[in-house]
Amino acid sequence: MEERKKIASTEGAAEDISIVYCIDISGSMLDRRLDAVKQTILSQIQDMAKNHPNRKVGLVTFSDDVDIIGDGTVKKDLVKSQ
Repeated sequence: MEERKKIASTEGAAEDISIVYCIDISGSMLDRRLDAVKQTILSQIQDMAKNHPNRKVGLVTFSDDVDIIGDGTVKKDLVKSQ
């Protein structure tokens, strides 16, 4: 009985998670590497939109600087390297 309660209390938990993609956009990712990352993330986002519409997605890119794009609802933040 205790195991059943535990399973029942966590069933909806996976729906409310946030996913943050951290993407290296430096020179080492040129050529096909960055394109492969983009395609993979696009596929995952499309799948989440269809199967888990309540999940939130954020984006952080980095090279010399870090660009915190967030979920696209507010202006992005730029963190400069020193």
